[in-house]
Amino acid sequence: MKKTIVISPSGYYYGSEQMLHEHLIYSEKKFKVFVKSPGSYFDILNKTQLKHKLVTYSSTKLLYLKVLFLFFFKGYQSLYVNEGGHIRFVKLLAKIYKSKKFIVHIRLVEDTKIERLKDYLPSNIQLICVSKFIEREILNNNPNIKYKRVTTVHDYYITNEIIKPIDKEKGIIKVGIIGRVSTAKGVSKAMELLNYWDKNIELPIEFFYYGDVIDDSDVLQFKDAIKSYNNVKVYFKGFTPDKEAFFRTFDIVIHFNAYEPFPRIYFDSMARLKPVLGFDSGGIGEQARIFGFERNLIKLDKNWQANMSKKITEVSTDLYKHQLAIYNQRELFNTKLKVETYINSIESYF
Repeated sequence: MKKTIVISPSGYYYGSEQMLHEHLIYSEKKFKVFVKSPGSYFDILNKTQLKHKLVTYSSTKLLYLKVLFLFFFKGYQSLYVNEGGHIRFVKLLAKIYKSKKFIVHIRLVEDTKIERLKDYLPSNIQLICVSKFIEREILNNNPNIKYKRVTTVHDYYITNEIIKPIDKEKGIIKVGIIGRVSTAKGVSKAMELLNYWDKNIELPIEFFYYGDVIDDSDVLQFKDAIKSYNNVKVYFKGFTPDKEAFFRTFDIVIHFNAYEPFPRIYFDSMARLKPVLGFDSGGIGEQARIFGFERNLIKLDKNWQANMSKKITEVSTDLYKHQLAIYNQRELFNTKLKVETYINSIESYF
């Protein structure tokens, strides 16, 4: 059996780490898995009693030196890296070991830039993208990278039985925003929408943020702005591992980044019958079209705040209808989003 090394560049348990965790659970292969330290990820993996060999690392440079020796002395044939931030180290190894296979998962727009990829890939590196949008960004930003070195594998989703929606009394509109509170997650767009709502819409609305708060300049500006709102309340709940608990606190999800796919957030929400609103652009538009819910997307133009506010009001007014529409598409979880298809696609490159 071919021997493969797996690397998680992050030690924390966010969307891409959850994807890798489930991949490790359901894969029939055995890997040597390196997990970044510090962070909670290693302990979470360890408690699952996986069949793989788990190892922590703190120095990225020393990690790849160790991988170099593992290739030479232990007969490993391939390396899979769960995110794109380590690409320069992977390229160095690929140049040294031309007969080995190197697979890097590209999940974020920042990892498609020429500053990251340098418009060059050795022929033994395969990039796997979470969306066609990310794939196009790589090829557009790096014209010398050959298209056959880049492929898209949409994320899978494992769901329990999806319960049919129950109509309930109307109340305050409750919106969830899932993921880190940061510039990368579109916090400036959130502030634009909330400013518009507070000035133009009389209906009260509550926004629940579930994710670590990164106090960059946009977040600090957002925190300052919400102090003056009258019809809008914002709650920062921090990172909460209990998904079932936090999904019960809101009815609608908004995805404020106009480019990043964040498929795990989208599929988590849909599996719990939470309509997802977002921009008709980038990766989020692609995720919505998998389910046929492009009607919940808003064009990012000069009127987007008004149109998004109108869409929020429309969905919340007839929430049962929108939940039922998601429920009627539940078979897509077992067809387009099958874990077996995902794992087979990824591991075909090992």
